[in-house]
Amino acid sequence: SLYGIEKDLTLKFLKREKLESIKGLYVIIDAEYLRGRKPADVARAVIQGGASVIQFRDKIHDIRRRLNDAEKISQICREHHTPFIINDSLEVALAVNADGLHVGQDDLPVYIARRLLPKDKLVGCSVRTVAEAKRACEHGADHLGVGAIYQTSTKQADVVGPPRIIEISQAVPLPIVAIGGITSQNIAAVLKAGAVAACVISSVMSSDDITGATAQLVAAMKEIDGKSG
Repeated sequence: SLYGIEKDLTLKFLKREKLESIKGLYVIIDAEYLRGRKPADVARAVIQGGASVIQFRDKIHDIRRRLNDAEKISQICREHHTPFIINDSLEVALAVNADGLHVGQDDLPVYIARRLLPKDKLVGCSVRTVAEAKRACEHGADHLGVGAIYQTSTKQADVVGPPRIIEISQAVPLPIVAIGGITSQNIAAVLKAGAVAACVISSVMSSDDITGATAQLVAAMKEIDGKSG
């Protein structure tokens, strides 16, 4: 009984550590926007540029390809102590021992993901409204992806704007990751609204210089932190 209690407390502590590391620049490596580059190479480049969190999303390849790419990225993230999240695929997240799983409104329900994942793993959920945020919180989500904050070229979605971050943060006690059309020019607004992290795809993946594009966003975030401090 004591061993079980100790194990449970250890897992809760490990999850808290993971959750506290979800901050800063959160980069999604999306298989659709690789432009011939290898996912592992992109992971190295964004980490070199200062990314704090990496998520891998692949909606186009078979399971073997996704597993292979995810395992390589996972190894790189472990070497650099960078949190690694898998988008949508529970089986890939479990297979590569990722730090967490991120699901959308049309993906695996949060409460099922929470039940099937180990207790030290994170469950993130994409939301657009306060109602969706409350439901995700009630079902066991650890953090929320809120957006699209601005118009984005990578995904058709309703734009909610930075005020939605404030509305949701007042309604639920979960960390918020802002996503959708975020650039170095508008990143200040999402941070000031209360997001703990800014999630990007095209701002990094569309660049020929991935490390440079990442570093530019990280520098913009540090400038904001400096001014607020």
